[in-house]
Amino acid sequence: MSLQTALAHHQAGRLAEAMAIYQQILDTTPDDIEALRWLGSAAGQLGNTRLAITILSRGHALAPDHVEILLSLATMQRAAQAYEQALACYEKALALQPRSSLALYGKGATLQRMGRPREAMAALRMAVALAPTHAQAHLNLADLLRESGDADQVAEAHYRQAIAAAPALAAAHYGLGIVLYQQDRLQEAGDSFAQAVNCREDFVQALYNLALVSRRLHRPTEAMAHYRRVLEIDPEHVHARINLSALLQEEGFEAEAREQCDQAYRRQNVFVKITPGAAKTVLILFDVGTGNMNLTHLFDTRTTNLIDWMIEYATPGQQAQLPPYDLVFNAMGDPDLTRSGVTAPLALFVEHCARPVLNPPDKVARTARHRLPQLLGDISNLAIAPVRRYASAQDWDPDLQAQLPLLLRPIHTQGGVGMQRMTTPADLALQRERQQSPVYVFPFVDSRCADGCWRKYRVIFIDRQPYPYHLGISPNWMVHYYTADMGGHAWKLEEEKRFLQDPQAVLGAAAMQTLREIGARLDLDYAGVDFSLLPDGRVLVFEANSTMLVHPENADGPYAHKNAYVRRILDCFEAMLTKRIAS
Repeated sequence: MSLQTALAHHQAGRLAEAMAIYQQILDTTPDDIEALRWLGSAAGQLGNTRLAITILSRGHALAPDHVEILLSLATMQRAAQAYEQALACYEKALALQPRSSLALYGKGATLQRMGRPREAMAALRMAVALAPTHAQAHLNLADLLRESGDADQVAEAHYRQAIAAAPALAAAHYGLGIVLYQQDRLQEAGDSFAQAVNCREDFVQALYNLALVSRRLHRPTEAMAHYRRVLEIDPEHVHARINLSALLQEEGFEAEAREQCDQAYRRQNVFVKITPGAAKTVLILFDVGTGNMNLTHLFDTRTTNLIDWMIEYATPGQQAQLPPYDLVFNAMGDPDLTRSGVTAPLALFVEHCARPVLNPPDKVARTARHRLPQLLGDISNLAIAPVRRYASAQDWDPDLQAQLPLLLRPIHTQGGVGMQRMTTPADLALQRERQQSPVYVFPFVDSRCADGCWRKYRVIFIDRQPYPYHLGISPNWMVHYYTADMGGHAWKLEEEKRFLQDPQAVLGAAAMQTLREIGARLDLDYAGVDFSLLPDGRVLVFEANSTMLVHPENADGPYAHKNAYVRRILDCFEAMLTKRIAS
């Protein structure tokens, strides 16, 4: 049998037949370099990396300057995670052929695996300069640029070059989709993820991200279909189950939502996010209700490792098996939305926890709207309306009509969703007739200012101390910052700036003292209060709890002036964490 016959089999994918002929040649001529080269290559293609390395090492020993054997050997070593040996082989190949794009690509890919991104990018840039149609080199370079976080446009260009060179390269379509998604170019991102799936039908991460895009584009049916496809391919994909459960809940399929949720968290209820070099680790307690805090910006993931624990699904003895942590943060911020199933495991955990617990659950529980007046009501210079909680329409007190006007707020909503103002007995009767879930009912206090506008101030408490966050000014009684058209009125923004710069000058010394007393009475490590000022100077409290979100604004937008004060809040929170760990 000839080498040409073996190569014909090899090129046609008949690897076993090719290997048999290569071996026959070597039985006759043990030092045949080409037979060794191709036999090692075929062994590698069949997944027998160890055998491939053995054969190619023999070939390299016989012909140290044979570049193709060096490259094949290095590729197999890289596949076996023998990165130092692979890198040495690529360097030898480059010493022999400095302009070998394959050697430069292999060197870059190896350095990438070794966690040396700058050197990897340098080698890959040289590779694509020498071979502009080397799709895999463009792909690897694009991945490194994307992961660096500061070269999205360059990464996008290299993904597109990879696709131009190899239109069926699924990973390039996927990487492009990630870059576009991070830029909020959602439709383009969705198209790229869809192309990745077209190239590889079982591409789980592309399907998962396609579902994320569909959800953000308000296409719940599409998103659910993609999540279901992910779970067909990978039933253990916990995040797909979690997200599918949330969608099902939103669409009213509560039974299946609960089933998917249970399946997800029974598989995994601890999620660890590690940052190399982070100085501290925080264990965060969650349940699967909708009352958890949004922690997107609160913890600096550059300095803090996070362990998310869905404690509702804690298993016996799990507390002792958790990864090490320095302190605990309770993220279940709305006691009305915290699920009952969390009570027992949470109490057991707190009882036996030897680390500081921030925002302890017993103190969070006191911030429920109907309990807040009792907690804060005797603070001087403070006004707060009494709040009644009605589980059903049959529970309403007969004296409500005499207290009109009243506000009704569904217990299980945020952001004023479902809030109603009742000014007449007919309004009262209609809302009572419509009640389908528990509600709060409380007097409407007209806090309108002399200019006809309502104002809602927000202050954030870090370690019980108040820090101004924003001021909403609206001609409507229900004030929400982003519906108050703050950005459309320069005078509103100027008033907000004055509040942020010097809240005491705006509110007065008595009001600031009242806010400090609210922080002390809440006794939470992180919380906030929404309030207004009455004409007599009293602080009218709307709500005070730990669910209030702090986030930076667009640096080029009308609210950019808030960012310095947001940064101060976040820095104070970071300092508090460090202080608690030290103590």
